[in-house]
Amino acid sequence: PLHRFFILSNCKLNLLEELYRAYPHVIEPFEGIVIPLHAGFAKPDKRMFEHLLAKYALHPANSIFIDDAPENTKVAIELGITGITYGPGVN
Repeated sequence: PLHRFFILSNCKLNLLEELYRAYPHVIEPFEGIVIPLHAGFAKPDKRMFEHLLAKYALHPANSIFIDDAPENTKVAIELGITGITYGPGVN
């Protein structure tokens, strides 16, 4: 595939399971999901990002991270990932 998509979220596993049951088409395009249960850390801890990069053999310079929290985007940028802060209430 031209692009690979992943979820890096602080949500709990049961929330993801509920989302998948209700809207499977929303989750299906994603190749993988990393949540604190899997990584042992939560955003904005840089180890969460490093876990995603290592698990899926991603190169930071070839990756884009989109989040609504500037503190999360800042960590991604510090790791060499292109960071975009986007969402409700973000100017």
